[in-house]
Amino acid sequence: MLENKLVTLVQASLKTQFKDACYLNKNHGDKFQARGRPDIEGNIFGRHFGFELKTGSRFSQPQVAHLKKISRAGGIGGAIIYTKGAYYYLTAEQAGEYSLRDLSKYTQIPFNRYLDFSFLYKYLNIFYLYYHGEHDELLP
Repeated sequence: MLENKLVTLVQASLKTQFKDACYLNKNHGDKFQARGRPDIEGNIFGRHFGFELKTGSRFSQPQVAHLKKISRAGGIGGAIIYTKGAYYYLTAEQAGEYSLRDLSKYTQIPFNRYLDFSFLYKYLNIFYLYYHGEHDELLP
């Protein structure tokens, strides 16, 4: 799978799952952009995120540094990789140590026409979701 197809799949999956609560922006690397900006940035339920997308290659140091900055600032900085016929989510810390040898330490993302980003709820503001009557099962 090419990276541009992965970008299209991730964008469609996020828009399908989070609908109007999700704002997306695809960053196009050029000489006017800061090095290391994630491929996709945006907000889900008011929480900033940045995802670097890969189909096998390693992450550059500026990419890992940018993901860590997002995480330290309270956002969701992570990476989505496609390898060996499966999709995985890596935190910013895991992206710096990414290896194809041991995929079991990464979160596998279920796929059925779209990627299932339910695992992101633990990073999102679940009180907002609960207050608006969505996903009541998240809180006791």
